Amino acid sequence: MLAVAAAGPLDALKRARLELLRAQIGFHLTRDSDVPGRLLDAAKMLAPLDTALSRETYLHALDAAVINGGDDATHIAAAALAAPPAEVPARPVDLLLDGLATTLTGDTRREHPGYGAPLKRFATARTQILGGTVTATAGCGWPAAAQ
Repeated sequence: MLAVAAAGPLDALKRARLELLRAQIGFHLTRDSDVPGRLLDAAKMLAPLDTALSRETYLHALDAAVINGGDDATHIAAAALAAPPAEVPARPVDLLLDGLATTLTGDTRREHPGYGAPLKRFATARTQILGGTVTATAGCGWPAAAQ
């Protein structure tokens, strides 16, 4: 099916989503060492087209890198911090991405506009999760509370 989709006329967003889908399939089928890089490439392609999906893809790339081990996680974290910022107010997935990326890079001086008290937001999100309001982001394993 992906080959059929790729053969058709695709605009930039559709091509980026196709690459994301290929990388996600690779993650779920093989967990190959190239999957984090493929997810990172998809996130970069999505950045100017769909910021929210791009940030979810950066988080998925971090997830894959952590699972695979190696140095990819730090590289992906740095790329995520250099990507377009989250919309304000930030979604819990944005707080998680920026928190993980900041921790992995050691860049604790970085300011995250609009994030005032991320721990308070996570506490609120945890309450929503425990209350049954849960969504998974971009098909990856990091849960985030629905807004």
